[in-house]
Amino acid sequence: MLGSSTAAGAGASSSDSAWVNKYRNYLQSLNPGNQVTNLARGGYNTYKLMPDNFVPPSNRPANDTLRNISKAIAINADAIIVNLPSNDVASGYSLNEQIFNMDSIFNTAQQAGIPIWICTTQPRNFSIAQMQLQKDMKDSIEAHYGSYSIDFWKHLALINNSLDPYYDSGDGVHLNDIGHNVLFNKVKDKDIIASIFQPKTFTDIVISKIELLNPDICQTGSKDFKVTFSNLGISTADSALLIFDLIIQNQSIYRDTVSFSTAINPCTFHSKLFNTSIQGQSNYTISAKSLYSLDSANYNDSLAISYMSIGSPVITVIDDTLCHESNALLKANTSSVDTIFWYVSALSTTALSNGSDLIVNNASADSTFYAQAVRGELFYKSEISTTPINNIDFNGAMFDIMAHDSLIIDSLALKILTMGMQTIELRICNGSHLGKESDSSQWTFMGNIQVNVNDPEAFINIDIPDLSLSPGDTIGIYLQMANSNSRLRYRSLSSPITRSTSEISIMTGSGIAHNFNGSFFPRDWNGKVFYHYGYRPGGDCSSQKVPVRILFSDQHINLGADTSIGLTQNITLQINQDFHSLQWEDGSDDNPRIIRGADYGQGTFQFSISAMDSLNCLKYDSISITFVVLDLKGVESEHFKLFPNPVENLLFLKCENPEDRKIEIIDILGAIHEVKIEGSNIIDVSDLKKGMYMLKISNAHNSSTLNFIKQ
Repeated sequence: MLGSSTAAGAGASSSDSAWVNKYRNYLQSLNPGNQVTNLARGGYNTYKLMPDNFVPPSNRPANDTLRNISKAIAINADAIIVNLPSNDVASGYSLNEQIFNMDSIFNTAQQAGIPIWICTTQPRNFSIAQMQLQKDMKDSIEAHYGSYSIDFWKHLALINNSLDPYYDSGDGVHLNDIGHNVLFNKVKDKDIIASIFQPKTFTDIVISKIELLNPDICQTGSKDFKVTFSNLGISTADSALLIFDLIIQNQSIYRDTVSFSTAINPCTFHSKLFNTSIQGQSNYTISAKSLYSLDSANYNDSLAISYMSIGSPVITVIDDTLCHESNALLKANTSSVDTIFWYVSALSTTALSNGSDLIVNNASADSTFYAQAVRGELFYKSEISTTPINNIDFNGAMFDIMAHDSLIIDSLALKILTMGMQTIELRICNGSHLGKESDSSQWTFMGNIQVNVNDPEAFINIDIPDLSLSPGDTIGIYLQMANSNSRLRYRSLSSPITRSTSEISIMTGSGIAHNFNGSFFPRDWNGKVFYHYGYRPGGDCSSQKVPVRILFSDQHINLGADTSIGLTQNITLQINQDFHSLQWEDGSDDNPRIIRGADYGQGTFQFSISAMDSLNCLKYDSISITFVVLDLKGVESEHFKLFPNPVENLLFLKCENPEDRKIEIIDILGAIHEVKIEGSNIIDVSDLKKGMYMLKISNAHNSSTLNFIKQ
């Protein structure tokens, strides 16, 4: 029920006396499952009931999307009744605009496949002119809608078109209980229920719905389907079967059958759950069918829905190993239909770059990046619509589009009256079309589009060359039927309209005769504009962010500093056990390697090794060892003596007046080391590295040196 105060129950002494409630009780006496949803509200007129996409003139009220014709369609009504007695006339609306609005409401229901009945106006104690307008609207409704009109005038009106006091609730507007009963009987006598449902004398099992209970186009695997069915006829006498199929490319890949041994009673809904597995990227058909030998109405025994699974992308990654500072190359592989994005962390939402490779310049340490494979478009899609309502069919239409964001227009939809194969010519101009309606030089031809028109009330989608717009850009679009006798559809307006989203606005345009020969403004083109914009790195489906690593080798071989040992001594060279594939300069692979002075003789020798570390990076090191003849008793010169030699920690100095002398220790590279003198004749050399050193003692007159070995 759509309408105003009378349908809402105004004037009746109780809710049970209101005609809509009486009608509800009547229908439920036939079948308790019958429902009447009353969306009526006091004070409403035809404008309040207009469809969602209707934009009223500037001095007219907006529709109520919770109580209008679109809402009635959205709740899947089986039939609609409209009861608007007099508020349009009370608001001063003309007969033409009332008829236009009522036609829009009626046609919207018809296009949705829902039968609709229009109640006539009702008598009301107006001025003479207003009462005549009420009568004229009543006559127009009956003439225009015929059997789909319900007479709410006869018996209630006097000869002067005023409300009969016998039915007046007291305000000259609303009906009393007797009047509401008259309306109830008029609707009851219309027998609407028989128009939308005829009881059957045989069993008729209907598959009414198939639902996917856990829809997710990205996830494959187990899926639950619910099949709802009912019996519109008499009960089944014996068993019936319900067959469920999962189909790819006309081949059933899964079938399940349920048998019903008990009766399926009439006018009741039943459901069964089926579980199967969806694997991989594909378009599936899910089908349900009933088999019953006594069901002769076979047209409604089966139902099928489509389901697309695109699956989540799979990603494999390849780390990079660096043996020294250089550019790292990280790789990720996925399907050719997917895109790879790189991130600095698993929680990051801003991508570094995209593509299968990520180059990291001058990498010098271990680090981790994350790769993600994305499937689907990498932008947002949206659309903006004008109106589906039309009252003019003409050859061409021009309109303007303004961008509020960077976007690309990729397709359009329009209505075409002329049936069969048609050619549409597309032209664009920079800026508004206004002032350019007759100047073909201002327009750029973008191409012809071929379409096949089967239904003049249906929108037809057409692909067009991409039109890129920046914020603030305005373009004019000209759609012309190539055949001068062909017609596209739009609506005449008294004033222009602008419709907007956050990204785009479309302005009411002009009707154009063939080849720029005439212009009519404003005209509301029946159409839609489809566009995409922005950046959507998540796409439709995506993999997890997978770590990809740079493994930097910071392992080194350290044989120690160059050193000296005595010919009778040994030195052990050893490297970390993490290294493998060792090779010394002599070809051996010992670890540790023992170097014996006796094997080499006096002199300096070079020892080197190469080995692979845990990352298979080849590393090198070498050491020089000098073999000397050692005097274990110490060394001495003319003026002083050092002992022991070699020394580990404390070196003893024997000389006269050591406190008056300058003492220095010099390594084989000439570097001077700090001397720690303990008392007057002890030198601490524990901090020195192993090797050969020279001790130098000097005063104002002379100096002397002696060599010693730190071991």
